[in-house]
Amino acid sequence: MVAGCALVAAGIGHPWGFCFFAAVAALAFVAVLTLPATRETAAEPAV
Repeated sequence: MVAGCALVAAGIGHPWGFCFFAAVAALAFVAVLTLPATRETAAEPAV
């Protein structure tokens, strides 16, 4: 967050950039929650 504030203060960053990153991170977190806890193995190993 400090780096983002530094970019905004220098005039080369957008103040909404962190919010965009946080929204993408939240979507990724929800996507990870939808994954199964254990991985199913195939009946026969692939050759």
